[in-house]
Amino acid sequence: MTRSFWVQGNNIWVHPSTVSPRYPPAISHTIWDQNPPHTGTEVVSEMSTHYGMVNWYSHGNLTFFGVKAAPYGGVWGGDNYCLEAGYCSDEEGDGAEVES
Repeated sequence: MTRSFWVQGNNIWVHPSTVSPRYPPAISHTIWDQNPPHTGTEVVSEMSTHYGMVNWYSHGNLTFFGVKAAPYGGVWGGDNYCLEAGYCSDEEGDGAEVES
């Protein structure tokens, strides 16, 4: 495990660059700041490029993590919450869907 990926969501006060230096020096870090905002598809695609560690510095819960400011601006892990509450992924098929 020598590569880590960090994504910072909207209104997160501690930037990943303040924490990443505390990791062993052998680990390289790719950090995506909240600006410019990235789509859910971009984040999920980057997460899939063989990182040993993924860190989400964003708002979220067990089925969601935010990648940019409202409206919604996040990646949801399932469609049920989207159908019930109206909060959906940035774009359909962003790669984080969970089969129910």
